[in-house]
Amino acid sequence: MTITNPPAGHFTLLYFASSTSYSRKEHDFFPAPLPIAKLFDMLDEQYPGIKSRVLDSSAVTVNLDYVDVEEETGKGDAGLIIKEGDEVAIIPPPTAVSGDHEGRTSVQVEHPGSEAGQIFEFKPSLAGYPAQYLMPYFTGSGCCL
Repeated sequence: MTITNPPAGHFTLLYFASSTSYSRKEHDFFPAPLPIAKLFDMLDEQYPGIKSRVLDSSAVTVNLDYVDVEEETGKGDAGLIIKEGDEVAIIPPPTAVSGDHEGRTSVQVEHPGSEAGQIFEFKPSLAGYPAQYLMPYFTGSGCCL
């Protein structure tokens, strides 16, 4: 994915997995500043239905730092503001969660940088952690840690 710098007064929004499929884009540029609390509603206006079908179950990063959008929304005017030049990403949710008769759980995700349809499975000892905390540990050869 090659992305140019955003135009003056804008930030970059990167789409991955289901958000890419829904928007039919890999990225967008939007005017800044924008309170993170308004991001999902703005995207739902542009892509009707994306909020309930994709965004509500996705993680969000701003400049590679994970952001709890719900928590930031609760802060009102004191919440995070997306600034000019920022890079925001919509991170996909797990594609499957399963367990066996012994209570072991595995979580599968489609990694944005992988070949289409390639699935990675977390080790059972990591399965209790939300996918958004494990995503940064993927390597090109397979899974994490």
